[in-house]
Formats: sequence, structure tokens, C-alpha cells
Amino acid sequence: MSQGTDRPIWDSIQQKPGRLKLAWLVEKGIFLVSLSAILMVFLIFLFVTREGLPVLFGASSKPSVETPIPVDQWDTISPERLESYLGLAEGELKSMDSETLKLLMEVKLEEIGE
Repeated sequence: MSQGTDRPIWDSIQQKPGRLKLAWLVEKGIFLVSLSAILMVFLIFLFVTREGLPVLFGASSKPSVETPIPVDQWDTISPERLESYLGLAEGELKSMDSETLKLLMEVKLEEIGE
């Protein structure tokens, strides 16, 4: 048999040096894409776990049962308790007028009622 027919087909294909570089670049690109996909899935699990652990262990910052405060009693409550009840940051309560506070109290009552 002649020498050209004895060799496997892959050995008989002549590859140019540029094609080897291109194949290497494509291989590394596929590797980077797959690695980033795995990393994103890991980060999703990490985020879901971090957000869900307080709920699983009962350390949620929002109580499940909250006693409603009537709207007409908003001015008898301490500012700190009112800020906590309405979920306001420090200082936000001071910048609001009475009509806005009454409206927030009504919204809070509707939220607790649901």
C-alpha cells in the first residue's frame, strides 16, 4: 500500500498555523462562557439562600402579625414607634405634614388587612 493511504484521515489534513490559533481562541472562549454560566448559577443560589435564611430561621425583620394603629391616634404615638410602624427612615417623619401621615396610616391599615 502506498504511504498516503496508510495514515489516518486526521493526520493527512494539513492544518495551517493560523487555524490552530483560531481553534485555541474558540476553545478558550467557550470555556469562559461556560465558566461564567456556572458562576451565575452559583451566585443565584447564594442570593436566594441569603435572602431566605432569615425566613427559615424565623428571624424575619417584619413581624407576621402586626397590631394596627387607628388613624386618629397617629399623634399620640411616639415618633420612633411611628417611624418603625410606617417603615420610615430616621428624619423622614419630621419632613411630612399631618395629611401625608394620615394617608400613610390608611395605607398601612389596608396592608395589614390584606
